[in-house]
Amino acid sequence: MTSTNMLGDLTTRCEFVLASSSPRRYEIIHDVLGVDPLRIMKPSFEEDLDKSLYLHRPLDYVADTCRGKAESICSELADSGASPARPQVIICSDTIVVDGEDRIYEKPQSHKQLIDNLHYFCYETSEPVRVATAVTIIVFKSPKEYKMSHLLDVTNLHFDNRLPKQFIERYSLFPGAMKAAGGITIQTACGAMVSRIDGDYYTILGLPLNKLVVALANLEI
Repeated sequence: MTSTNMLGDLTTRCEFVLASSSPRRYEIIHDVLGVDPLRIMKPSFEEDLDKSLYLHRPLDYVADTCRGKAESICSELADSGASPARPQVIICSDTIVVDGEDRIYEKPQSHKQLIDNLHYFCYETSEPVRVATAVTIIVFKSPKEYKMSHLLDVTNLHFDNRLPKQFIERYSLFPGAMKAAGGITIQTACGAMVSRIDGDYYTILGLPLNKLVVALANLEI
């Protein structure tokens, strides 16, 4: 089924590029907003910023990571030396999970880490878990003419400590759990662990839909 184009003539005046390999982000841009065609580029930026430099500044960490991804895309396009027939609107994003002590959680590196994360969120803290998503939008016209804009959104998740621990064990076997920040895939059975969401649901999926659409609607092309 073809989705309705929610961005109007912006998609005819510009070429849209998603700088991410995330299926959820693709679904938001392509399926929810109806952007078709949608080109995919994968940033070359190594997501290895030193977290010790961001103590108690997790939002700066995710913003800088996102900016690094965007700059790597700009460098790649500039190095090509080519100017696109239409301006390119490039959407870069990065998502982290943050606990009440400002510790940063990205994709789990092991099955044990995944389970430890979820046990902590459900049973060892009474504070909500924050999901922070940073977005950089690039309007690229030529190697010498492009500009960036940035946005950030945070959604709070309240985990339920009444959930049986066996539920986490079963969820941990879900292949997609290892591919999400903190191991949280809210659109799957993991959503049963959350009793309340404060904020934009789409921020948890990897793109804050409300702020993104507002930013796109106000782009100066």
